[in-house]
Amino acid sequence: MKLKNFSKKTNSRLEKYILLLEEGKIQLFMIDDPIGIYYLTGIKASRAKLFVHKTKTHLFVDGRYIEVCKKKAPCAVTLISEASLISYLEGFSKDVIGFDRDLASFVEYAQLKKLAKGKINPLFNPLNTLRFIKDRGEIQKMKKSAALLEKGFYFIKKRLKVGVSEEEIARDFTIFTLREGAEKLAFDPIIAFGKNSSMPHYNTGKTVLKKDQIVLVDIGVTLDGYNSDMTRTFFYGKASGPLKKVHEVVQKAKLAALDLCRPGTKIGALDLAARAVMKKENMEEYFTHSLGHSIGLEAHEFPGISNQAKSKNIVLEPGMIFTVEPGIYIPNVGGVRLEDTILITRDGYQNFFSIGYTQSSSRFGF
Repeated sequence: MKLKNFSKKTNSRLEKYILLLEEGKIQLFMIDDPIGIYYLTGIKASRAKLFVHKTKTHLFVDGRYIEVCKKKAPCAVTLISEASLISYLEGFSKDVIGFDRDLASFVEYAQLKKLAKGKINPLFNPLNTLRFIKDRGEIQKMKKSAALLEKGFYFIKKRLKVGVSEEEIARDFTIFTLREGAEKLAFDPIIAFGKNSSMPHYNTGKTVLKKDQIVLVDIGVTLDGYNSDMTRTFFYGKASGPLKKVHEVVQKAKLAALDLCRPGTKIGALDLAARAVMKKENMEEYFTHSLGHSIGLEAHEFPGISNQAKSKNIVLEPGMIFTVEPGIYIPNVGGVRLEDTILITRDGYQNFFSIGYTQSSSRFGF
């Protein structure tokens, strides 16, 4: 559903979510994901259940959060217990109660089945649809997070020297960004020297940097609850060998995908555009992951940017924020990944990062 179809009088996220439920003919939906609850209510609680209904939306929390929730929650609040949940759900004995099919465990399913007299049904959570279009406030927070992350990347560049270890760079980056105001890291930083860069999710280790070696840096921070994510791969010194060509191909693949980033393009087309560039150079087999992912309150959100995902036919809309990160990884040689985070605008896209590398090898070094 396109958010532009909402009434101008519909201001809150909770109101918009209720409209999505009504459009899907869902009478009641249970959310017990803390991030989802925070998004809809502004309440942070590690143990809570939010039941969303057009007139009887109710938040159940334990005693640690009850006082603050009663003051700030945009709906009714009750202390969570088996008795209080049963009492609330008795009013929906003839309705279908939906829950998130992608997040609920069997234990949670069994618990809900025990509590509810009505029919329960695992469903795609419409909240995913609402969250992938960011509002102005979210966009501003994500830009600030990205600006801090970019500052952290410049810090890493200054710290690189022959003999420094991957672990040292990761540790110093962590300390620097926390001192600069980050709440936390979005994920463990990936700092990969040389052949280690051939592993997309390499675990940063004790390998030390050598002259004329390739360096892969994949980093992210969380600021005001919102995540940023970027990857840069470059040579520390002279660019040479097969990875010089790989870098050029990945850069071309990224640009091919970015050229399609505008309203109306299907998500799957971005992935196919990047792969077409790699296929022409006989390197597509070394691209072993999706082109990217949406990002926001979580580092990885719905939808994925892939031609294989269920979301491949979703059409890009203004307000969507996601990564474009093609990569080529050659075992025992090395790898290259270049990742930008972009915002879809009315007539194209905006890149959150100003740091980039051209196809000229002179831009790879320091």
